[in-house]
Amino acid sequence: MKELLYLHKKKWMLGAIAAFALMFILWPKLFPASQATEPKDFQKLVVEEEGGEVDESIETDSEIEKEVLHQPAAVLIDIKGAVKLPGVYELANGERIIDAVDKAGGFLASADTRKVNLAALLVDEMVIYVPEEGEEVEEVSLVETPSPEDGKDTGQNKVNINTATVEELTTLSGIGPSKANAIIEYRQENGLFKSVDEMLNVTGIGEKSLEKIRDDITTAN
Repeated sequence: MKELLYLHKKKWMLGAIAAFALMFILWPKLFPASQATEPKDFQKLVVEEEGGEVDESIETDSEIEKEVLHQPAAVLIDIKGAVKLPGVYELANGERIIDAVDKAGGFLASADTRKVNLAALLVDEMVIYVPEEGEEVEEVSLVETPSPEDGKDTGQNKVNINTATVEELTTLSGIGPSKANAIIEYRQENGLFKSVDEMLNVTGIGEKSLEKIRDDITTAN
């Protein structure tokens, strides 16, 4: 009887060990670890090591930090009109017009605060004008923000018809390779253009063609 119980117990122990070993082997397959728990930078590193393609739409924490670092830490604004201390002030990036007003000592009693959007975000080189009560001021002039073209010499962006290559000339509206070559041939035969209007002497260039590109070309040396 004892031998029978011993054999039964031995079989039960062997079965338990086999079941435990099987569970240990199958556990990773039955319950795979979610990649979502890994940091994005780690996921990207694993993919690169495995030779796979990286999904560029995944924005890593380091990329987000770079974007933040590229933003200016401060902005300069010029506040004028009905404030106690008008002038140029430096404020932190992300502050608003109300912060600029506080920096300038606050409004004068005569200020018409209804015409100023105090919640607007500040932009570098912004000009803020606070009108007085009863003062007629166009809304667009109350807050002026610099445009991308401000401070640039517009002539720098124009095509110089006295020095331009065929490739440069074909960037102009309505100017294809044949007209571009005609412009260069005219320039070689008659010398440099003395004015933009002289383009009318080029074969294929008429009044309408010239008007399309007049603001985009120059003869300046």
